[in-house]
Amino acid sequence: MPIRSTLTALADEHGVDVHAFGLSTDILPNIFPGVARLFAIADWAHELPLTSSCWCALRPLQRSGR
Repeated sequence: MPIRSTLTALADEHGVDVHAFGLSTDILPNIFPGVARLFAIADWAHELPLTSSCWCALRPLQRSGR
């Protein structure tokens, strides 16, 4: 059994909550492979209500152009 599947089963069997924070996409926006796997095995996902304002517009910032 792959280690990822083993860790998923272990967390489920013991009722352990696993939290992951960070970027999910690059600037294009293409999803990062590791994040795609986390979303695939997650019971649910929640986007934090964080906003930043862009200096060039008055709309909320969704990705960085760096």
